[in-house]
This record gives sequence, structure tokens and C-alpha cells, in this order.
Amino acid sequence: METNKPRTYQTPPGIAKLLGVAPEKIIAAIRDGELRAVDLASPGARRPRYRVAPAELDAWLQRRAVTPIPRQ
Repeated sequence: METNKPRTYQTPPGIAKLLGVAPEKIIAAIRDGELRAVDLASPGARRPRYRVAPAELDAWLQRRAVTPIPRQ
């Protein structure tokens, strides 16, 4: 019997590895407001600690999906 494990928040490097792109591309999408994320860093921290919810990643990928142009 298989249990349904809840999907967990992903880090930008984890998403990048999954998609085969550079982590900087994912971080740029977060900073540009294309991909929603939460910052878990302590207030005043030098570097952000972004995490992306599964639903936000799915929505971002859906928005970037390519639809083929129908042939005439």
C-alpha cells in the first residue's frame, strides 16, 4: 500500500536540478516576481533562504508552458 506523502517546499537549487537549469535562473524568476517564494532567512540576514511551495512551482510551470500553433 502506497502512502501519499505531502510534497514539500523546494529550494531554488533543487528546482534548478529538477529542470536542468542554473540555480541563478530560478532565483532570477523569484526576484522578478514570476515565481512566488517565501524567504525563511532571519530578519537582517545577508542572504535569502527561498523556498517554493509545490502549488506555486506547478502554477509557474503552467504559465510557461508552450502551446503548439495549430497547422492550417
